Parts: sequence; structure tokens; C-alpha cells
Amino acid sequence: MPCSQLKYLKTYGHRHEVRFSLHDNRAGGVQDRGDTEHGTGAGRLCDDRVMLQGFYWESHRHGHPDRFPRFGPKAWYEIVRDLATELRDARFDLVWLPPPSYAGDISAGYNPKEYFNLNNAYGDFDRHRAMLVALLSNGVEPVADIVINHRDPTHGWAGFENPRWGRAIANFW
Repeated sequence: MPCSQLKYLKTYGHRHEVRFSLHDNRAGGVQDRGDTEHGTGAGRLCDDRVMLQGFYWESHRHGHPDRFPRFGPKAWYEIVRDLATELRDARFDLVWLPPPSYAGDISAGYNPKEYFNLNNAYGDFDRHRAMLVALLSNGVEPVADIVINHRDPTHGWAGFENPRWGRAIANFW
């Protein structure tokens, strides 16, 4: 069966786990073992890990009770950190996390202003790091959502900082 097709369905009591596998001919995938459970032919690269989308469009509103009281005082990074054990127990291998760069005080993050400033609407750097440590300690790999071609200036229409782009891009101030 090709790696791109449904590979298997496992039953754990009352819960069903569906795993998909992605075929990848490039280096860096998981080597297919060619056995009956994972059998797709020796030499092909597959990845049958299960990823959870670890955020939703309103996640950045958590932790800002003054602006969004119905979302509560706990920042999103704290919520995910506190769920790390449950994610492991639910057999998730990876968690897709929201964009980590600063994009404004209240932003979903898809308009990063400062790539290297990791204090954002989901939590500050320390909360971010604590979440990552909790996930990794529980065997859940974090995956960052980063869109390189999205960028908002910190000032003006081309005031890019952190990192600052030189004259080759735009430097009019």
C-alpha cells in the first residue's frame, strides 16, 4: 500500500486511532521497515506520526482578560503546556504550534514584525520555553508555523527591524 494512503486503524478500548503516512523521497523521512503493519516496500521513506493542530484562530486571545474576558487569564502557551501529558496519552506525536514571532500585542501572528522577538500574544519567551520543555519531556515534538514571506514593519511602510533589512530591501528612514 502506498505511503500516501491510509495505513492502519488501531483500536484502543473505545477509542480509534487513524494514522496516515506521507510518502517522501527526500532524505530525512522515517525509513519504512517493510513489515506488514507499515509495509509499503523497502527503501521508501515514510512518516506515520500523528500531528495535532495545537491552536485555533482565537488562541491568541487567551491570557488577555482585560481585552477578551471570556477567554480567561491563562495564556495559550500555558494551556498547551498544561496539556502536554494528555497529548502524550492521546498518542499525538507532534503538535503544530502558532507563529512564534512578535506580531503586535494582540495578533494571531501571521503578520510578524520582529522575527527574533519571541514575546507574542500567545505568551512571553519564558512561557513559550516552558511549553516546549513540557511537550518534549512528554515525547511530543513541537512544530512551529512560520510563514517567511509574511512581514509587517515595526514603523512606517518599510521599517523592518529584528532583523533589520539593509538597503538591498528597503531603508528609507
